[in-house]
Amino acid sequence: MPGLCAMTSRILFTLGIALIFAAGCSSRPRVAPTVDLQSGARVPPPDNQGDRGEILVWVRNDSGQTRTFRLADEGALNVLGQDDGIILSTSRGELTWQAREKEVDLEGCEHFDGTPAVPTKGTITLANLLGPNGDVVQKVVDSDGAEGGEIDDLQHHVNLLGTIGPYLFIHETSYVYACGAHGNTIASALIWDADQGKAINLVAELPDKDKLVERAKGKLEEDDGDTGANKEESDGPSLAQFVPVYGERGALRVDAQFAEWACYACSDGMWGSYTRSAVVPTEWVPERMRAWVMPPVVVKEFLETHREWRLGGWSRR
Repeated sequence: MPGLCAMTSRILFTLGIALIFAAGCSSRPRVAPTVDLQSGARVPPPDNQGDRGEILVWVRNDSGQTRTFRLADEGALNVLGQDDGIILSTSRGELTWQAREKEVDLEGCEHFDGTPAVPTKGTITLANLLGPNGDVVQKVVDSDGAEGGEIDDLQHHVNLLGTIGPYLFIHETSYVYACGAHGNTIASALIWDADQGKAINLVAELPDKDKLVERAKGKLEEDDGDTGANKEESDGPSLAQFVPVYGERGALRVDAQFAEWACYACSDGMWGSYTRSAVVPTEWVPERMRAWVMPPVVVKEFLETHREWRLGGWSRR
């Protein structure tokens, strides 16, 4: 029988995975609701045929720096300009990704010797999409309910894993020390449709999920560091997030990350505390995203001549 702490952590892990996908792969209720968008017809996805003006390509280097290049979508490779950060072309116009830290007040922890708690500070990350004038057009990850509580440390981060056209694949992590034996890392995932201004759920669209679970289970069982007790306690891996992956020439695939419960010391750091993970290719792209599977020729040429950058996503004006 596992100890009370282990059982509680296992329950929280199971509930966390279920809640993430019940909310459409969103992180928590802090994900902002749909915002009011300007009316207008939605632009159809690119068909990669003919001259269409300008292509926005955002990339990331080994230092984590991001940049958006503007390419002419005609003839030979022609870089029209570049901007720091991540800019997407959507049916609602150009939108810029912004992630900024915000300091929050924490109550702190009462010490075991009875010393009163001392208020402290933590940080959370707000994620928004900005319009051309720098105003917030869509609140993607908000801060509601982030302050207060018996917490001594909170470090929350938001990472944009990649984009497929107007679809943003977002990963969140929070390190929390809430006056227990040790701190814990909590992870969650979100897929955001910038055209609609809301989170979407792709889980129901995933084919052959059972086969992917078995492949993930096989990869986890290859870990010689696992223990027999841990295997007995785990209910098997659950789908945690989708990850868009672009090849060296821009071809797209979608990977699935599965996580299963593990003892705290057995955690592998790929998801949250009390978990181990495995990533498997799905050999599937959602129907609504298939127009971005193969990039235009100029994007391929750009990647071949700018190998210091890795493709994060591309969109067309």
